[in-house]
Amino acid sequence: MSKRKKIITLIIILVSIICIGGITLKIEDFLHNQEVQRKQSQEQLHKENEKRIVEDVVKRFEGIKSVTFTFIAPSKVIGGYTYSFFVNEESYKKNQDYLWDYEILDDKTIGGSTDPLSGKYASKILDNFSKVVDSKYQRRKPLKEADVNNVKINYRLKADK
Repeated sequence: MSKRKKIITLIIILVSIICIGGITLKIEDFLHNQEVQRKQSQEQLHKENEKRIVEDVVKRFEGIKSVTFTFIAPSKVIGGYTYSFFVNEESYKKNQDYLWDYEILDDKTIGGSTDPLSGKYASKILDNFSKVVDSKYQRRKPLKEADVNNVKINYRLKADK
């Protein structure tokens, strides 16, 4: 091969490597941006769900000053997520019975909730296993709208594995 053909072949190989490298970098950048957007949308979803839960708790109970979310798990059976949290100073670190659980379905509705087993807001279990919540803290008629501006919300924002 002549010297000129060798130089042209070398230039074509270098240009090809540069093009393939550039395309690869662009694809990696695109995939990274997609992952960042997915995480941000998941965080936004959890923040909205957590705020929806706080609004529901404030509608149902009096004296809620703070809500701290401790655990979020995907709910494979019904779809959506299960959120665990405690209110005010009734920390789950003192006793797991202080935890509340809420299920938010994929359509963003509340699928169910479990009140804590201990503390001010605990349900009282009657002989036939029906629950009666202490009427001192539960509102007789839940509020139609809740003002959560005075409630300190400690968001969890990401699902636990």
